[in-house]
Amino acid sequence: MSEYTLEVTTGSMLHAGTFDNLYVTLMGSERQSEHIPLTNVGVDKSGKVENVVLIQLYPFHESPQKDWFCSKVVVTTPEEDEILFPCYKWVSGGESVLLRGGRVNPIVIQRCSKLPSNFPVTEQMVRLFK
Repeated sequence: MSEYTLEVTTGSMLHAGTFDNLYVTLMGSERQSEHIPLTNVGVDKSGKVENVVLIQLYPFHESPQKDWFCSKVVVTTPEEDEILFPCYKWVSGGESVLLRGGRVNPIVIQRCSKLPSNFPVTEQMVRLFK
């Protein structure tokens, strides 16, 4: 059996964390794992999954009012390769999150000097941030 380790990072803002149970499914190019509970030591013996391209997180919230902010998940493969799965969103109770592996390309990130015409924010609203 293949062994994968997951490092799940929670946001640093107030009330971003959770004590609830988290489950994950690793999805490869040809098959996927079962729902696996995450523990403090990561995921072990997750089955034969090759070329992990997607992961799905399933938070099980004890309280329906509790949200959790997931920053990212890093999957370490049996070959010690690391795959980044960025999330950066609040996850509500009962909601699953599908994450695609990859990175943000810094070449594509550019500073806007003018707001698009259909943008619902005016120049006056952002003038302080220029």
